[in-house]
Amino acid sequence: MDERAKKQKVIYSLRVMRDLLEMGFRPIETLENPIDERYKCWIFEKTAEFDAALDKVLGGRSDGRN
Repeated sequence: MDERAKKQKVIYSLRVMRDLLEMGFRPIETLENPIDERYKCWIFEKTAEFDAALDKVLGGRSDGRN
């Protein structure tokens, strides 16, 4: 994994992305979902604050699968 990928988090869930927006986080990029082009995915900068917010959104299940 390159250094850039370690500092970014891909979010595939619209609900999670909206919750993060409400918490003040903004995606740095929006892309077509590589699995299904009908959907989008969002790239966020991975920081300690972002990780804590994501953990809160996922109810303590922030295990890197979302």
